[in-house]
Order: sequence, then structure tokens, then C-alpha cells
Amino acid sequence: MKKINIFVIIATFLLILFSNLYYVSFDKDFYEDRIKEKEFGKVLNYLENGEEIKGDYFNSKEKLHLKDVKELFDIVKFIILTSLLVLVLSYWYLRKKIFFNSVKVGCLILLIFILVLLLFSFFDFTKLFFGFHELVFTNDLWLLNPETDNLINLLPEKIFEEIVFRLGLFVGISSLVLVFLIKKY
Repeated sequence: MKKINIFVIIATFLLILFSNLYYVSFDKDFYEDRIKEKEFGKVLNYLENGEEIKGDYFNSKEKLHLKDVKELFDIVKFIILTSLLVLVLSYWYLRKKIFFNSVKVGCLILLIFILVLLLFSFFDFTKLFFGFHELVFTNDLWLLNPETDNLINLLPEKIFEEIVFRLGLFVGISSLVLVFLIKKY
């Protein structure tokens, strides 16, 4: 059996998943075709750069939920940087064969994960969407009302469904390209 390193596998999985998540989440071209409301730019600037959302377009509940989302993206950034550091150090520390075998295994596990995620999304995205929110948020601020909350009208569930499918596509391509390059190497 080929030798592998669990830290490299986990770091590969997390780096590819979360760097692609960050990219698809902040891809302004993607949103430009779907969201015409100027207020959405404020949401992206807040989540990415911490720029305060001024005005009363969003109520206090929505702003608190966006604060929770920003904290998640801050964690995502930390995971990306930590995973990258683990991979760089592992590359220099481990034998190259073990390193590359481990990266390949991380990619393959991620491919299986993303295929399962996409399968669940295809059959019942709403259940997956609610399950995700219940898992990562410790409050119910994410339960927005389209009658009183602009955020849910600005970002309906359909947008998140598209983001998940784009994430699956980008993660799949990234993982397959990396596996192909490793096999060539």
C-alpha cells in the first residue's frame, strides 16, 4: 500500500473546497447578471472587506445575520491559509512520493464528497440548505421573512442553489486537474 499523510489529505481537501467556495461566493460577475439591487454590493463589501453596511435597507436582524456570515467567511480565510501552510511545510518535510500520494487521496475524497453534496442538492436542495444553516449557525437569525426582510429577497434560495452547483463544478475541475498533474509528475 502506498504511504500517505493524513494532514496533507485534510489540508488538500480543505484548501480546494474552501478556496473554491470563497471564489464562487465573491464572484461579482456571477451576481451582476442576477442581482440588480445596488445594496448587494454593500453586502459583498461587508463580507469580504468588513466595510460597514450603512442605511436602513437591512434591518437589525439581517445585519446580525450578515455579521454571523462574515464570521464564517473569516474562518474560511483562516482555514485556507492554514491548509496552504500545512501543504507548503509538508512538501518540504515529506518525501515527494508520500506528499503527492496524499494530495491525490485528498482530491479523490473531495470528489466523492462533492458528488454526494450535488446529489443531495439535486433531490432536495431546500432540506440541504436548511440543514447547513442549522449546523453552522447557533441562532435563528437566518430564518428570514420575505415580507419584512430584504436580504431574503435580494438573495433567494435559487441563488444559493446555483452557487452550490458552481462550487461542485469548480471543485470537481480543480481536483481532477490536480490528480491528472500528479499522475503526469
